Amino acid sequence: MADDRPRVGRVRREGARLGSAWGSHVPDYVIHLLRSHPDETPIANAERTDAVVLFADVVGFTAMSEALARSGRYGTEELTWILNGWFDAMSGRILRYGGSVAEFAGDALTAVFRYDARTRRSRTRRAVQCALDMQAAMARFQSVSTRAGRFRVAMKVGLAAGPLLQTVMGDPAVRLGYVLVGPALERAAAAQRHARGDEVVVDDELLGHGFGAEVVEREGRWWLVRSLRRRASPARPATPATV
Repeated sequence: MADDRPRVGRVRREGARLGSAWGSHVPDYVIHLLRSHPDETPIANAERTDAVVLFADVVGFTAMSEALARSGRYGTEELTWILNGWFDAMSGRILRYGGSVAEFAGDALTAVFRYDARTRRSRTRRAVQCALDMQAAMARFQSVSTRAGRFRVAMKVGLAAGPLLQTVMGDPAVRLGYVLVGPALERAAAAQRHARGDEVVVDDELLGHGFGAEVVEREGRWWLVRSLRRRASPARPATPATV
């Protein structure tokens, strides 16, 4: 009988490199699927999880993108450079606090911080601290000088917690897409709509996680987070599995 250990070891090493290279661009659920099913394309293998969802949207980006688009090819290249800089700055902080970028669509992104009963409070604190740090990092983007002029942009962030369903759907011969659905995603998007530029707003159910924040009631079930009473520490780097 053939010894499968070399092949398994190779798959795990490739999986570790995959997570390192693509961690800020590919949801960790998809990386997990690729690691655990190295010889097939897993489709519709749904997984239910509980998570804090962070939804961030940039205000003022549309006007800048339209102006740069009118500048021709160089304007499009400059827009791509600005967008990549913003995404790298935000995704770096999400990874630092143990989250995963689930969706990225132009001037908006969604991140998830998965938790269980034991880690619920600590993951909530890290997600909120991540949002606050993301807003602090927006200082470099608040006034953007371009060939089409100077533009002011700001970011709105909403957070909520609860159950999620994640899977991969599509036709392997055409296109596959990561799918994330659930009430936590819907409430995070709603919280973001109740935020103004440079603000972090959370759904009131998130307050039940007891993460120790200075908050101000915005309206109804939405709360503006000023800060954490005690700063949350970043997550420890994951250690790749070895053979």
